Amino acid sequence: MMTDTTPSRPHQHDHNLINRAMVLAICVMLFLTLGFVTYARLTDRLLEGIPTEVPFVRERAVTLTTEHNGAALIIAEDGHVIADIAAGKGGFIATIDRVVRRERTVNRVMQGAPILIRERADGRIVVYDPTTDWSAELNAFGPSNVQAFAQLLELP
Repeated sequence: MMTDTTPSRPHQHDHNLINRAMVLAICVMLFLTLGFVTYARLTDRLLEGIPTEVPFVRERAVTLTTEHNGAALIIAEDGHVIADIAAGKGGFIATIDRVVRRERTVNRVMQGAPILIRERADGRIVVYDPTTDWSAELNAFGPSNVQAFAQLLELP
């Protein structure tokens, strides 16, 4: 049996683990950000990242029934089926349905109530859940995902 005869060295700190220039750059960015926010608050500067309120030109109440595989059944308020989307084709609709169900669970409200698909005058599409007051502007999710809900406004 062989034993290690190398003398052990005391723990040595490497003083170059953190680049001082990077720490300085992060501190400068932090103080600049804090300065910009302070300036904006003190001067009552308008919030530019918030979309302007444009009136809704149409809306449709629908009930979503989705599965994890992307299948979706969309039912109109009068009970007729608007769309029956095959597995793998309704992924974004299923994702929105999961978000709505989660919001309803957190807020302890009834599952299965209709949601509203709304179109603004400027063409933006919004999904709104009246039971929780949750909404999402879909334009941030890309054109194909907007189209998935926009076409539900068009279907009879």
